[in-house]
Amino acid sequence: MQSEGTDPRRRHGHAAVSRWTPSGRLTVDAAARIAKTTLFAADAETCEADLSQVERLDAAGCQVLLWARRDAERRGATWRISGCSEPAAAAIRLLGCGRALGLDQLVPDIEMQKQELP
Repeated sequence: MQSEGTDPRRRHGHAAVSRWTPSGRLTVDAAARIAKTTLFAADAETCEADLSQVERLDAAGCQVLLWARRDAERRGATWRISGCSEPAAAAIRLLGCGRALGLDQLVPDIEMQKQELP
C-alpha cells in the first residue's frame, strides 16, 4: 500500500485541512505500518481521508480509519472522508462501519439496508 501522507493546506499559520490519501491495499499488512505513523498535521482543523484510490480494504484497514477518526476528534478536529472507491465502499458496507466512519449517507451499512427492505 502506498500512502501520499498528509497534504496540509496552511491558513494563517495553521493547517486548515490535513489530507491523507492511501492508495492500493489498506489491509492488515499496511495497517501495522500505518499505526506507527502520523496521518494528519497536529494543528489541522479538518482531517480528511480520501479513499478514492483504495483498491482493497479489510477489517484492519477499517480499524485504521476508525482510529484516525477518533484521533482527529480527540484533538478537536473535524473528520471527513472526501472520496471512496467502490471496493472500499463495498468493504465498509460489509463490515458495517459506515455509520461509525461518518459515511452512513454515502455508504449505508448492510444492516441499515436490511431495515429499509419492505
